[in-house]
Parts: sequence; structure tokens; C-alpha cells
Amino acid sequence: MYITIKLSLDLNEHLKHCLTWYETIYHGEIKRIADIFIKENHSYEYLYKNISNHISFHSKHLLKKNTNIVVDVKIAERSAALAVGATPPIA
Repeated sequence: MYITIKLSLDLNEHLKHCLTWYETIYHGEIKRIADIFIKENHSYEYLYKNISNHISFHSKHLLKKNTNIVVDVKIAERSAALAVGATPPIA
């Protein structure tokens, strides 16, 4: 069980820039790895060494978990579209 805490941070411009940069890198990695998984049509074990070095080692597990959620949703959407007979959405 995890507890999430939402904080309001009073940041200077440099820290805002750093956090925005990290968020951009993090979401970019999710998209990049999800695209690989979708291309293979399944998720598989992805090595930490293949994830960007800009991502903290302790955040890589969470990144992999979030990527698998994104992939599962996209594959389910594609399967539902095929079941209805529509053209599958492009990932």
C-alpha cells in the first residue's frame, strides 16, 4: 500500500525549470518504452540500464509500472476497436 502526498511547493525559477525538465524526460521515457512494447504487441521485462540515465534509479521501477499501465490501456483500446470492426487507433 502506498500513500501519496500532494504538496504545494514554493519554488524559485531554477527549481521549477528542473522539475519541469525531469517531468518531460519521465513522460518521454514512458512514451518511448510504451511504443516499443506496443510494437511488439506485449510488455516484457525492460532492463533498467536501457532507461534514460536522467531518471533516478529509485524512480525506474515506478516508470516501468506506469509504462505497463499505459501499454495495457492502449492494447485494450486497440482490441476493443478491432472487436467492433473499426480501424485500430494508431499508437
